[in-house]
Amino acid sequence: MISYAVLRERLVQKVQQIVPETVFRFKASTSEEVINRSEKFFNMSSSDLVYEVEDIKIKSGLLSKKEFILLAYPKDRHLFGVSPRISSNASKKKFFVRGDAGRLLIKVPSSINQKITVDEIQSQAREMHPEVTMEPKEIKRAIKQQSNEWIEVGSYAYDFFQDASYELRVGDDNLKAFIKAKKAGTGGSDPSSNDIIKYLKSEGIVYGIREDLLGEFEKAPIYNQWVEVATGTHAVKGTDAYIELLDTPSFSLQRKRKQKNNFVSHAQSVQTVKKGETFARIVPETSGVEGKTLYGLTIFPEATKGMNLVAGKHVKLSDDGQLAIALEGGSVVIKDNRVDIDELLIVDGDLAKSEKAFTFPGTVIIKGDVLDDCEVDVKGNMQVEGNVYGANIKIGGSLLVEHGIIGKGKAQINTQYSVSAKFVENSTVTSGENCHVTDGLLNSTIIASKTIFINEGKGLVSNSSLYAQVSIIIKDVHSHSAAGSSLNIVSFPEHRVKITALEKTLTDKRSEFARIQNFLGQYTSPQEFKKLEENMQNKVEKEFKKLVGLKEEIETKQKSLNKMKELLKRIKTDGKIVIMNSVDANTTVVINETSQVLKSDLMNVVFYLNDDTLAYRNLNERLDVIDLKHIIDQHKV
Repeated sequence: MISYAVLRERLVQKVQQIVPETVFRFKASTSEEVINRSEKFFNMSSSDLVYEVEDIKIKSGLLSKKEFILLAYPKDRHLFGVSPRISSNASKKKFFVRGDAGRLLIKVPSSINQKITVDEIQSQAREMHPEVTMEPKEIKRAIKQQSNEWIEVGSYAYDFFQDASYELRVGDDNLKAFIKAKKAGTGGSDPSSNDIIKYLKSEGIVYGIREDLLGEFEKAPIYNQWVEVATGTHAVKGTDAYIELLDTPSFSLQRKRKQKNNFVSHAQSVQTVKKGETFARIVPETSGVEGKTLYGLTIFPEATKGMNLVAGKHVKLSDDGQLAIALEGGSVVIKDNRVDIDELLIVDGDLAKSEKAFTFPGTVIIKGDVLDDCEVDVKGNMQVEGNVYGANIKIGGSLLVEHGIIGKGKAQINTQYSVSAKFVENSTVTSGENCHVTDGLLNSTIIASKTIFINEGKGLVSNSSLYAQVSIIIKDVHSHSAAGSSLNIVSFPEHRVKITALEKTLTDKRSEFARIQNFLGQYTSPQEFKKLEENMQNKVEKEFKKLVGLKEEIETKQKSLNKMKELLKRIKTDGKIVIMNSVDANTTVVINETSQVLKSDLMNVVFYLNDDTLAYRNLNERLDVIDLKHIIDQHKV
């Protein structure tokens, strides 16, 4: 049996041979990249395009990267024409007839190989204009010429008041215009592209008029239906500035080691640097592209954000502030716009149980396994080049296990950021951000504050429970046990507790800020300050420094609170569970407290909320740009 992927490949190849620019297959990592590339390829707005997600690949680890493989093609374009309705209407005809201010015109396309008779043309002309007088010689000449031009072959009594008429509708964003044509009466002129263009311009529409479509419409008008005739262009946002890690000599050696040992493809090693190496740079923001409404007004793109690189621990910046240079050797840590070099510890061999817990304030690389009953508390990132067995691990950064987590029913993994492993068995893993597992999950529980990815390699989930707050993406789900597997997009109680605690902290901080402001308000002038005794002057200076610190702290905590609240909103609007291949019956699916136990097996589906009702659709279903942005943007890595 031929697979869907093979059939899809053949279809795309065939279509692109016939109409080279009808289907665009490409890769992208963000919705902005999708929009930019597809709009540039077709030279049209993303709102006029349809998208299909063929595959989602996640190259995860301490430095995660996602990649979507997509198909894009125009909404109103058929494989062989401009508009499905208009082109199919025209393609059925061997010839075209229209009346124009008392003149009868016919057009015979040069591509027509069918026999056309004078009687056929006369019959259609009289249906449209009963009082017409025709010249058979002229009709024969037009049939013989097949010139793709309108040729006059007769006449009729013209009545201006019976011309075809039009009704106009413009979209709320002034980027789309539609007309509804009313058929000409006896003696009137049939629709023409010139008349429609004049009509649109009389209504103020001067940009984006689809002359190619109107040419088709002129040959084979569609009456009493809305037809799109003009399209403006959306503004396209540029890209925000970001930090790019450079390929240092140290990092090149790590990559060669990884390739030599054939480690799991999704794993990205901790990036280590030596003293004096330049290891990161700011990639500046790029400007967007202006759009234009149908009325010729400019639409300005959303402003992009720049970034100032901040040197953290053991880091200095170049004179222009664009490059980060290591003052000490260690592990690179990036958080927002700040770069640090963490202290690095390399353990040659296995990490075994000892009387005291294994602790370290920076980043740790374990060259072997983490064995049973180990207690680990690492403040930075941790990379394990072997397996993790029944250990209790707490990580202040991200955890990368290049092979598997074999928990034996007692492994407890807890990280502040992401977790990545090839497989997980009989373990409980809690991640403060995303969790990435390539091959499989067996008899385990995964809890991730953002997204769970199990869609590379075998991508199999069996008899396990998954909890995420944004999305879950899996290849296959098996539910052989009585309980089965459960897939849950929910808000975590501790998340709400954190929000409540943060709100209280902010209230207290703002009260303290107001108190200090009132106190300092008494000493606003230098003269008043000089009158104070020395100990009081010291107190005022101390309170002023405290005020500055409080302001920065309040701003930081408010940003964190906003992010946490936004995450809760996204559960309802963006929460989705994506099954790339199949999901077994008896699997429980939960989104925002709405749950369903599947009664049958399903293939290639996306579960989502539709007005508080759990729904699903086919993964390969056509998506407009809004749906696509939801699917892509929720997979933050």
